[in-house]
Amino acid sequence: MDNKKGNKTAITAIVPAYNEAKRIGVVLEVLTTYPDFTEVIVVDDGSTDNTAAIAAQFPVRVLMQEKNYGKGQAMGRAAAEASGDVFFFSDADVSGLTHYMLREILEPVLEGKVDMSVAMRDRKIFTNDFILPYVMLLGGERAVTRELWEKVPIHFKQRFLIEAALNSFSKHEGKGFQYKVFTGLSQTIKEKKYGVVAGMWRRIRMILQIGRAEMLLGVYRVRRLFASPRK
Repeated sequence: MDNKKGNKTAITAIVPAYNEAKRIGVVLEVLTTYPDFTEVIVVDDGSTDNTAAIAAQFPVRVLMQEKNYGKGQAMGRAAAEASGDVFFFSDADVSGLTHYMLREILEPVLEGKVDMSVAMRDRKIFTNDFILPYVMLLGGERAVTRELWEKVPIHFKQRFLIEAALNSFSKHEGKGFQYKVFTGLSQTIKEKKYGVVAGMWRRIRMILQIGRAEMLLGVYRVRRLFASPRK
C-alpha cells in the first residue's frame, strides 16, 4: 500500500445508495466523523428521492448515476475515482455503526493480515460454529484492499454478485478474509423498506443473484484450475 496520508494508509469510505434519503444521514454522521478516513464518497445510484441532497449536507463527495445500475456497479464507480489504497464499503441503510466497529473492521486489513474484513449483523446464526462454514458472509460493511478489488473481473462487479466474488477472490487469490459479529449492528429489512410484497420480491431476486454468483464463481475456478499455461 503506497498511497499514504502522512504516515497512514489512505482509506476511502464508499456508500452506494438508492432511495435512502430517510436513512443515509445516520450512516454519514458516523463515517464523516471518523478521523482515519481520507475521504467519503456517496454514489446516488439513480435515486428518485432526495438521497443526493441529504448526502450533500455532509462533507462527502457525491457521484450521480442517471439510472439504477445496482450495488456492484455503484461500488465500482466510486472505487475507480477513489484515492485510497483501502476501501471501506458501507450500506446506506445500516444502523448501529460506531467508530469502534470501524476500527475493528479496518485493523486487520491495515495491518496486512488479510485482504478483507467483514462486519456481520448480530444474528444467532453467526455464532454457531457448526453452521457457519455453510453460511455466506455477505455483510455490506467491509474493508477491502484496492489490490483485492482490482483482482475481481468486471463481470462480477454487478449488483449482489460483488460480495460473493470478493469473498471468493480473497480466499483463493489473496491473503483471505476474516469477519466479526457486532452487537447492535443492524439493517432495515427489505419488507419494511418497500412493503411486504415488493420487499419479498426484492429478497428473492437478491437470493437468485447470489446463487448465480456462486455458480459463475465455481465455473471460473474450474476453468482456472484446468487452464493449461501456454508455452
